[in-house]
Amino acid sequence: MEFPDAQASHTTHREASLGLPYLEEYLESASYGQLDVDITPHHTWLRAEQPRTEYVSEVRAENYALSLLNQQATEHAVELADDEFDFSTVDLVLVTFPGSHFVSGSGQLGGTVQADGVEIPTVRVNSEPLAEPAGSAGLQPWGLPGAHEIIHALGLPDLRPDFVPHAYDRSRPPAGKRWTNANFGPMNLLSWFPAHHNDSRLQYNRTNPDGSTRRDYAGQLHALEMLAWSRWQLEWLDDSQVRCIEDGDTGANVALTPIAQPGAGVTMAAVQLSLHEVIVVESRRRLGYDRSGPHPMRHRRSGTAQKLAAEGVLVYTVDTLLGSGWVPTRVAGGNDNFEHDDFPLLQAGESVNVRGYTISVTADNGDTHTVSISRSN
Repeated sequence: MEFPDAQASHTTHREASLGLPYLEEYLESASYGQLDVDITPHHTWLRAEQPRTEYVSEVRAENYALSLLNQQATEHAVELADDEFDFSTVDLVLVTFPGSHFVSGSGQLGGTVQADGVEIPTVRVNSEPLAEPAGSAGLQPWGLPGAHEIIHALGLPDLRPDFVPHAYDRSRPPAGKRWTNANFGPMNLLSWFPAHHNDSRLQYNRTNPDGSTRRDYAGQLHALEMLAWSRWQLEWLDDSQVRCIEDGDTGANVALTPIAQPGAGVTMAAVQLSLHEVIVVESRRRLGYDRSGPHPMRHRRSGTAQKLAAEGVLVYTVDTLLGSGWVPTRVAGGNDNFEHDDFPLLQAGESVNVRGYTISVTADNGDTHTVSISRSN
């Protein structure tokens, strides 16, 4: 949907191409093919009756304040489309606004709408107004944020610390180093580690507008494979792929297959801490959406982007009583401000102590990581 004062400078087909193919591919891959995403676009720009300012609300958290299009905009878009579109068999409505006038990738989980006798969940993308129009040349992809919002609709929370005071305030890094963000999964499990600006683990080749390439070093890594815990919540991992470590099993060794390609092996080890807390252990390889490649949010900054500084084992805690923005999931081994001494994936010979347990990586044969989970002394 566009607005009288924010009219699209491009076709709906162009806008759709920036998001729909990627989000369909991503969600079907994340589900190991168990989720069939069937998208039916409405290929006409709907024109809102009021200027965009009439549909904007302020959204506040501890670490940001944004002006975003609200649920009223979503409801109006469905109302405008209802005469031309059959909503009776639709599971979810995604409303997209023109990336020439809104920040590509900004989005929200919405409420529900009533249409054709059914109540339908909604999400929206490209919902933060730009101060100045970007034009067609400024369009950016939004497939990953679109997938993120749909995953919200499936029931999963944001993992980033939106409501944690000073969560994005970094301490002084060690001499000669800078803080590098390591981000895991589409729901944004955040951590930071110090690295030299020319750390070889962060190196990638950037393509210039003239076609030449130059070496650069990433300041942020985003390993996009969905967390094992998230996949288990959505029943995309079954019980045979999960090893639950009970008190009598401590000291057990578990061979973990990579989360991107689990096969028939064990993909997630879990240690229950309480009725609502658990330690999760998973293997991350440069496979699937964790392999190096083009960044899904950057058209103008093309090149090969790093996703993992190194392959290894990711250990994190989950508190199911915490919701979006309150850090329901936290990478193990960091301080209260989400800072780690190094890239947080454990290599063979490394270990981390978590809530009275020691998780050690005892072997890495290139296909599986073997971990030992035991009570700490």
